[in-house]
Order: sequence, then structure tokens, then C-alpha cells
Amino acid sequence: MLNDTSPENGCFKIIPRSQKWGLQEWRRLVRGHQEPLADRDDIDLSGEMDVPLSAGSVLLFQSLVVHGSGANPSPNGRNTALYAYFSPDVRYVPGGNPPTHIGEEAADGRGHSFPVVAGLEGEETLTLFTQMP
Repeated sequence: MLNDTSPENGCFKIIPRSQKWGLQEWRRLVRGHQEPLADRDDIDLSGEMDVPLSAGSVLLFQSLVVHGSGANPSPNGRNTALYAYFSPDVRYVPGGNPPTHIGEEAADGRGHSFPVVAGLEGEETLTLFTQMP
């Protein structure tokens, strides 16, 4: 974190051990301040927790952990540096008609898809594909 984060300025939220649920379809990814991490009623959100961090802190987690952060309605900044690791068999492949569901195989044989939200307000979605042998 580049600044201190708290629930007041939209710190990270996670659901510990949620990676054990496997790959999920989350529907609406962009959330407002104090909204729960998901609007699905078939999963248990009771373990959701805030993760306030001090400037200079690092938060590491497996990408299947349910995670997110809300809007920052406070007058205090909340800046982060995000680094993601993808295995060597995952590539961004532009163009075409990407699948709309996580893990769905592309009709053109590019592999299985993994949409990634990018940009401010989650207005852009990039699709990563596992390479087919």
C-alpha cells in the first residue's frame, strides 16, 4: 500500500479460505462503499473481513480468494500498486469474440478464458486465455 488504508477509505476486503470454493462466476464485480463482496445468495459471506493496512505494507493472496475494495468516500487518498503473477501458459490475446463465462473454452481454440477487470470503475474487461497445446 502506498497510503494507510482503513474501512473508511475502502480498504481491501477478503473472505479467508474462499479459494477452496474453486473458480466461481461473480457477475457484478464493481462494488460501492460498504457493499458486500458478492450479491450471490448461494455462498456464505459471513467470513468477510476488512484488511486495513499501513503505508508500505504488502498483502499477498491466491487469486481465487474472494477479494475486493469499495469506493473511497473519505477525503484521504488510497493508492495501491498491484502486481499479479500468471503462470507462463496464460496470455492476453486481443480480438475475436471472447467467451462470457470464466473457464469457458473459446470457439476459435485460443483456450479457456479468464476475464480480468481493468481500468477505473471496472469499465474495461480484458480476457486472458490459457494456451492450448
